[in-house]
Amino acid sequence: MADDHNIPTDGTVTQNDALGATTVLNAQGAQTLTVPHGPMLLNAHFARSGSDLQLTGQGGENVVVQNFFGTEMAPVLMTEGGGKIMPDVTESLAGPDLLGGGESDATLMGQSDQPIGTVDTAEGGVFAVRADGTRVELNEGDPVFQGDVLETDDEGAVSITFVDNTEFALDEGARMTLDEMVFDPATGEGSSTFTVVQGVFTFVSGQVAKSGSDAMTVNTPVATIGIRGTKVAIKAGSEDEDTVITLLQEDDGHIGEIAVSNDAGTQVLNQANQTVFIESVSVSPTAPAILPSEQLRSIFAEGGDDSRGVWRYDDSTESRNDGATLDETLEEAKEAAAEEGADEDSVESAEAAAELAFELALAEGADEEEALEEAAAAFQNALADGGGADDLIETAAGGDDAGGFGGDDITTSVFDYDPTAGQGGATGGGGTTGGGGAGATADTEAG
Repeated sequence: MADDHNIPTDGTVTQNDALGATTVLNAQGAQTLTVPHGPMLLNAHFARSGSDLQLTGQGGENVVVQNFFGTEMAPVLMTEGGGKIMPDVTESLAGPDLLGGGESDATLMGQSDQPIGTVDTAEGGVFAVRADGTRVELNEGDPVFQGDVLETDDEGAVSITFVDNTEFALDEGARMTLDEMVFDPATGEGSSTFTVVQGVFTFVSGQVAKSGSDAMTVNTPVATIGIRGTKVAIKAGSEDEDTVITLLQEDDGHIGEIAVSNDAGTQVLNQANQTVFIESVSVSPTAPAILPSEQLRSIFAEGGDDSRGVWRYDDSTESRNDGATLDETLEEAKEAAAEEGADEDSVESAEAAAELAFELALAEGADEEEALEEAAAAFQNALADGGGADDLIETAAGGDDAGGFGGDDITTSVFDYDPTAGQGGATGGGGTTGGGGAGATADTEAG
């Protein structure tokens, strides 16, 4: 019988041992390595054993990456579907060499003894894995440190305020590394980098993002987000789902800007509720499309529940006041449609068209009264046309090559999102930026 330890130094090998089948990869000389078993890389347990990386999946899958920590330049780890984990993030997720009896001193892993943030709220199971490998449960008031890996269980949610007043909130089943936070309160300058491996989260950027266009960066497995002072919601999709990134309006009405980039292209978002979908790191983000709040809620709030986790609304904000007024208008229109005998599907489609028309009108600079008139007209038009807005939602996506609104010559893009499949797409309206992504179409119409 062959010696199980006599493993080739290149290629992929599957060996059988007492623990079951183990896939063995070798990092020597590799720039990238694809880890099998679908999304296993994103939710696996990472551990060091000497110079090797050990990955254990939630379903019992085992992968060993030989020499990962023994090479001068460790490879990028890829999922089969096109997500990637950078070497420094892999190092954070793996922690120190506890399996091999190595040092567990946090200073060897680059962790400072000065906290970089504080937990504001914690629900369910919320944990931090320190750089020395210690796993602690987080509660309100607890500190977090550079190098921490934050994790929430299936019932967990946490919100954190960092030293520069950046606010982060993670929902259930999330995983995030606190890669860097450097901030000088005297000058207001600094830099920060965070990596979200999986899950839904929102953040409102603080002082660091205001100090430079590249001062704050948020990484996901399929894209990097450059933050320029704003509020953002992100759903880091699993292997069979698109990652969704949305620019949101802050409570004080401010709307910033983000640049979403990957190996295939870049999209800039600078309008409230603009959203892009990303299928993989090698497929460009879709052209930005403005989504109505109800559709965003279906994407980011599990089961439409906006009472907990990261997708909370403040009834005192202007956007919620606008929504309440729109709700009253729609209720009147739906009651009138029911009296006229309109079927339920047509009414639902007309309602979706009205909500979108309202948000587009506000984005174009209309006041609330004008936006409500647009919504009422859109409802009636969709109802008269038989209600075709449930599958094709027209959104203002461009007109100029760089995206955004084109003044009086606004074009619209057709957007289609399937919340069950976790995929969607939108075409660029009259512009040349934009890319594919799951569900991308190639149809535009004049607005």
